[in-house]
Amino acid sequence: MTASNKDIQQTAPCAGALYPTPMRVPRLIGQISGPQVDGPTLLCLGGIHGNEPSGVLAQKRVLASLQQDSTGLVGQLICFSGNRSALADNVRHHRLDMNRVWRSEILERVRGMDAADLRDEEIELFELDAALADVLGEADGLLDLHSTSGPGKPFVTMDDTLQNRAFASALPVPRVLGLQEAVEGTLTSFVIATAPIPAIGFESGPHTEESTVDHAAAAIWLALETLGVLTRGSRTEIADARALLTRSSGGLTSVVEVRYRHAVQTDAGFKMEPNFHSFQKVTRGQILALERNGPVKSPVDGLMLMPRYQPVGSDGFFLVRKVHPAWLGLSAWLRRLRAERWVHLMPGVRRHPEHSGSFLVKGEQTRGFVQQVFQLLGYCREPTASCQTVMAPRGRFPQANSN
Repeated sequence: MTASNKDIQQTAPCAGALYPTPMRVPRLIGQISGPQVDGPTLLCLGGIHGNEPSGVLAQKRVLASLQQDSTGLVGQLICFSGNRSALADNVRHHRLDMNRVWRSEILERVRGMDAADLRDEEIELFELDAALADVLGEADGLLDLHSTSGPGKPFVTMDDTLQNRAFASALPVPRVLGLQEAVEGTLTSFVIATAPIPAIGFESGPHTEESTVDHAAAAIWLALETLGVLTRGSRTEIADARALLTRSSGGLTSVVEVRYRHAVQTDAGFKMEPNFHSFQKVTRGQILALERNGPVKSPVDGLMLMPRYQPVGSDGFFLVRKVHPAWLGLSAWLRRLRAERWVHLMPGVRRHPEHSGSFLVKGEQTRGFVQQVFQLLGYCREPTASCQTVMAPRGRFPQANSN
């Protein structure tokens, strides 16, 4: 067994604050491996938003436990911090949201800059991109740990790939599809396209609650077993983790999809109405927030997700709806059959002349039946200035936004 970590001591949460300010952590929080040279590897990341410390603390806790007792460890766990400077200042970010910058045009620009010209999140992106590049080739999965500004149960966010479905199913919490389509440039979408490996986000609970660290640590333990980094049934922590997340989710393990995202403009004066929490029912026309231009009303019936109760962030809230299990089963069956080979026969659809596996769809055909077929097959929209929509397989690196 090998271990590398300068700071894996447990930091005890205290009431009202999870960590002392400033929180200074290295890029590599730690790594530990078992005796198998070619064993599976889990990559874990915490603190990509600087006001979300639970992921960092959970990684330290799990690393410390494995260093003390390596029973069942046959693979490798590698843990990174996200936005180090924002963690030190206890802010979400300084200039750029670190979970919106994993896009081709931004990465190419930052990779080509002189180190002396990098600022704030550009430095963070440059360093984290380089650190991930060194290990993605050997990784078998990535777990990106987050927390929320409002109350709610823990849940998983994921691009809808079959690999992600299998990975996420080990966590007894709700699973959210479509979030990565509503917001561009997420780390998990980048990782899936680059490796490709399963990569999911885990929302552990409110930023400042002690239980949020417990939930994040539980997610790491279950991910370690799911990928085979720990042999099945080898650790009591795994059974405890499963029981904890089952209790904390209230037995809710349904799959939901994003129907609506309320984007917040910088000068909008957005203020969420009080007492909303994730997975709470809302009705069409219900007032959910206030802005300078007036009340923000729900455009649809659905379930609330991640209401914003913090001063910054471009997402006011999301609205989701449940996905019927039969729909998931049908989509998995169609993907295994490679039914995408025939979608160019639908009206208004043709193969992309430059990108193999992608399709061009006329604007009037991007709704209704044609859209549902592409969703079933695991395709998503790519940004384009053309009158035709590009539908590309999830997991392909997003093209530069031409808008």
